[in-house]
Amino acid sequence: MDYYYDYYDFGDSFYNYDALGAFIGIIIVICLCIMIFACIFAIIAYIFKGISLYTLAKKRNLRYPWIAWIPMANRYLLGALINDQVSIGSLHIPYAAIILPLLSGVSTLLSNTITLIPFVGWIFLFVAGILIAIYEYSAYYWLYRIYNPKNATLYLVLSIIFPVTIPFFWFSLRDKAPDYTDIPITRPCAQNPRAVLSFCFGILSMLSSFAGSGLWVGVCAVIFGILSYQELKRENAPALFAILGIIFGALGIIMIFLLPVIGLAVFQGHSLINRITNSLYTNSTRYPFL
Repeated sequence: MDYYYDYYDFGDSFYNYDALGAFIGIIIVICLCIMIFACIFAIIAYIFKGISLYTLAKKRNLRYPWIAWIPMANRYLLGALINDQVSIGSLHIPYAAIILPLLSGVSTLLSNTITLIPFVGWIFLFVAGILIAIYEYSAYYWLYRIYNPKNATLYLVLSIIFPVTIPFFWFSLRDKAPDYTDIPITRPCAQNPRAVLSFCFGILSMLSSFAGSGLWVGVCAVIFGILSYQELKRENAPALFAILGIIFGALGIIMIFLLPVIGLAVFQGHSLINRITNSLYTNSTRYPFL
């Protein structure tokens, strides 16, 4: 009887483990399906946003409409399309074409650095995220207000509740004519906005490189730097910001790959020095005459 119960218990545990394995397998398959669906949707959203911004920028005769296909940099076109201004109530914030792209770079920097501070860092990131979201959704509202004023409020509410709808709302605006009658006039930036963007992106890329991120920020700095440098040279204007943006952006990209190598070399060198020191200490205690 003892042998029978031992065999039965073993068989029961075997079937339990088999059911657990099947359950884990189902969970893995579900997670893979969700990841595949998320990737497909991200690609579709990217295409819809690219087509929308490119078409709208082309109709407005904006410079470099192909920037619509460059992530993070394409937010420059969004700022230009809303007349380079975001209004929150009676507060009018100019230079949206510069601020909107930079907010993405700042978010990247904060998410990789400020969260290293326990508790307080996460609170600061949460507050910063809310402020950034308020500014960005205000920019979306003005885009809807300019191209579809009748449904601007509805589009904004749906964009906040269901962010997945944003690319499709933008896509629906591509064939509409803009209406700037109620949009405040903005004073243009004294400097070339693309040169300013390049300079700021370059600094952000160098700061982000210490956290092992900011590669794309550096790429955007180089792109905007090259474009603005060509413009300023044709106009015989000073191109200092553009040149510094290219230099800082390139340095940021190099530092992302170079800093880990330097850190590893320093760590190995420190370990080697410790081993040599420990060896000398052991030999000196074992052989005092050395």
